[in-house]
Amino acid sequence: MCFLSTLSYILMNKIVSYLSLKNVGVIELLLALTPILSGFRIAGLRFADLMWVILMLVSFLKFKYLPFRNNKPYMLFVLFWTFHELVIMTFFGSQMNIVGMFTFLLSFLSVFVLYPILDIRKLEGALNWVTLISIFGLLYQFQFVIRGIAIHPIEIPGLEIDASRLENLIPRPSSFFMEPAAYAEYMLAPLSIALIRKKYLWAISIILSVFLTTSTTGLITVFIMLFIYILSQSIGTKNKFMVLIAGIGLMVSISQLSLFSSGIEKFETIDVETNVRLAQGPSVLKSMNLGEIIVGTHYSTAYDYCIKADRASDVVVYGDMVYLPTFYYMILRFGIIGFLLYLNIYYRIYRKNNLIAPLIICLMSIMFTSPVALSNTYFFTTIILLSIAYNSNYLKLK
Repeated sequence: MCFLSTLSYILMNKIVSYLSLKNVGVIELLLALTPILSGFRIAGLRFADLMWVILMLVSFLKFKYLPFRNNKPYMLFVLFWTFHELVIMTFFGSQMNIVGMFTFLLSFLSVFVLYPILDIRKLEGALNWVTLISIFGLLYQFQFVIRGIAIHPIEIPGLEIDASRLENLIPRPSSFFMEPAAYAEYMLAPLSIALIRKKYLWAISIILSVFLTTSTTGLITVFIMLFIYILSQSIGTKNKFMVLIAGIGLMVSISQLSLFSSGIEKFETIDVETNVRLAQGPSVLKSMNLGEIIVGTHYSTAYDYCIKADRASDVVVYGDMVYLPTFYYMILRFGIIGFLLYLNIYYRIYRKNNLIAPLIICLMSIMFTSPVALSNTYFFTTIILLSIAYNSNYLKLK
């Protein structure tokens, strides 16, 4: 009994050390929790908005001022966004109000404030904590899924969740995230850091958890990340061979295990022409004139453009929302000019530090399948990308 206790203690210490779970800061943990909490409310207030206020407040209390580091590519996009919104508010009566604009500006400001002060060592620990808890939540849900019981996102005591999320039961686990795709998108950040740090067992664990969600986005992007990692990183022939063999082994094992059968079936039956998430974008793009394609439209949302203005009324509507992948949404709202400024942020980060090339390529690839655009997921990943680009010495350690 004493031997087992000692062994368990040693094993736990090894896991804590391997995942850097002792190195966690308050700001880093709050940032790591932001994509999860964004789906919840407290006293009727959305955490999607509150988290940036909380993070700014904590930063101010820690430093006694709001640290600010300019980033020219990001600033150019923010200035373009601000000018664009002011023009359509002034001359076209945009539906976006002052409060909405202030909320976006606060989110943009948080990027300038947070990326230079993050401790990458503590960020890794915080992301791994949230990832570990999310995986346990996913496994908890999966026991119901394999018994044929439909589920909804796990509720957090004391926090509110939209009734539609509780009523819309699906046979796919998503842990604390509002949908499986959101879980998969979140895992790209800890997965990329795990690969950079050469923590391959942890990377495999994350990949397997993503596959359990059966998210099409997740199924594709995790293997894109592995492929880009092998091509872009100077990790030596031995490590490249190990990652390649692990990737092939994962694909073969996953395809043979009944545990992942629903994921394989979903992957094999993807129909680009009939999948609403993919087919809707080109339809909206065709309805725009040349001027709108260049500088964007004067509508605040895709719903306003498609339904209220009756420009593309054949699209599928979810309540008062029109689902558009990032690429098409950015063209609709800001045109080619705005989209190029948006892409330039990723390009400049890559030029600064190609360690995060796998994460950048994955984020760019999901622009055609997911509505990340200017969501909290976008601000979350941009902060991490900039922070890693300017604080990469720790990540280079073996």
